[in-house]
Amino acid sequence: MGSCLLDRTSYAPDWQKVAEKLLAKGIHIITPDCYSHGKDVNGLRLSFGSVSEEHLEEGIRALAEML
Repeated sequence: MGSCLLDRTSYAPDWQKVAEKLLAKGIHIITPDCYSHGKDVNGLRLSFGSVSEEHLEEGIRALAEML
């Protein structure tokens, strides 16, 4: 069973550009438009139930560098 965290922020990055840059590093994120059900959501859903601790730390570090 997986778990997730939705972090909403006042900082509004271009999530598509962030996703493309992370994908170039081998890290896949799902942008807010995929789970916001048509609502304007500025945040990121972090799923951590099926990811190893090492991969989670690597992804969070890369995301922090992008933001």
